[in-house]
Amino acid sequence: MNYLLELRAFKDWCIINQPPSGQIVLWHALMMAANTSGWQEWVSVPGRTLELLSGLSHSGINNARTGLLDRNRIEYRPSDNRKKASKYKIIPFIQELPHKKNEWENELRNELENENENESPPPQRTSKRMLYKLKQNKTKQNLKDTIPFAQIITCLNEKAGTSYKPTSKTTQEHIRARWREGYKLPDFFTVIDKKVKEWMGTEQEQYLRPMTLFGTKFEGYLNQKDSRKVVNLDANRYKTDDYTG
Repeated sequence: MNYLLELRAFKDWCIINQPPSGQIVLWHALMMAANTSGWQEWVSVPGRTLELLSGLSHSGINNARTGLLDRNRIEYRPSDNRKKASKYKIIPFIQELPHKKNEWENELRNELENENENESPPPQRTSKRMLYKLKQNKTKQNLKDTIPFAQIITCLNEKAGTSYKPTSKTTQEHIRARWREGYKLPDFFTVIDKKVKEWMGTEQEQYLRPMTLFGTKFEGYLNQKDSRKVVNLDANRYKTDDYTG
């Protein structure tokens, strides 16, 4: 699925159909989840994560979902287990209107060209130090925007019965440190799953916390052999945020 083309097509669709704002934000939240999953056909998304991404309440999500279903923009498979997330399938516009693809591509190309033309020219004399600082700030901002803090902490809270906040500065520092070392979302899910199975119900349960799980022993936790009975855990259900590697 081409993310940019779908966004462009959705814009046209909204102008014609004028859906309520709830349906618009829910569609965008589901697109982020689909992008995070690598564009799987069916994407598992916990209701709590949709609330965080869309800003909608539980009832607001239900109403928006019904509207998107009626308009044939999504398909929905409710979970028969409260511990598992429901699944969504986005109906691509390109699939329905293949003849519009070239038109949307041209419009996107023109929009990008106009944006570049309207940008102010850079100063004639910009020091290397200033260029480095600008690049460093941009890198930091991109890193902040792409690390899926919410999905990681949502997974931990649901598995361990905790209530940590993904906005905590200390929690984000631990996750960011591991992310910079090259670990990705599935690695965090694996560590959480392993340590929950190992520590839940024992004296070690108190250490099911971000500063311990995502600290300097992260690599060891990730590669340790399971010492207790293996329980199948669906990590894909937490892949909800838009991030790039």
